Amino acid sequence: MSLPAGDEIGRRSMMLKCNLTVEEIDELQGELVEWTRNKADLELKLEAWNAARKDEKKLYEAEIMAAGGKLLRIANTIKDGFEQREVGVVDTIHASTVSTVRLDTEQIIAERPATKDELQRELPLEDRVLPEEEPQEPITDKSLARAATIALVAGAPGETDSEGRDVIEKDPATGKPVVVRKKRTPASAAAEIAAAEGREPGDE
Repeated sequence: MSLPAGDEIGRRSMMLKCNLTVEEIDELQGELVEWTRNKADLELKLEAWNAARKDEKKLYEAEIMAAGGKLLRIANTIKDGFEQREVGVVDTIHASTVSTVRLDTEQIIAERPATKDELQRELPLEDRVLPEEEPQEPITDKSLARAATIALVAGAPGETDSEGRDVIEKDPATGKPVVVRKKRTPASAAAEIAAAEGREPGDE
């Protein structure tokens, strides 16, 4: 290549337009495909990273809120000078009133009227109103006549009626005693022994 006429004073490079050859065009097209693929991969990675960051952000936000709530509770406890704790208590009854007492300070923290059952429990045993017993049918000739028409059952060992007499036989339908043994006293027991031995009571 021949240069224009004149003296050469220095050489350098410049960005100038150059027509591409067929080989250069093919090479650039390969690079175009490769960089398109690389760009898509990077975009997917960025999307995944952003999603992970969002989840992590939510986690941190929740922890920050929890810490804020804890700080608020502590501050309120300091301000109030007390906090709620599990403390043992006992209920006592006096003068028809039930009191709830703290076991740690023995302080009465609540009072209420006693119920009927609680008032019964407070009374001495002799003053309590006990449940009424079912009235027992008296042992009469009529009841004995009825007993003759039914199959009686033997009383249980040690079973007694309302007067303390031993139950010999009872009505199986009602469970009431029909035949009883006369209530024994020391005097009657001595008389029975004397009669069994063929002597008068008091004779030795």
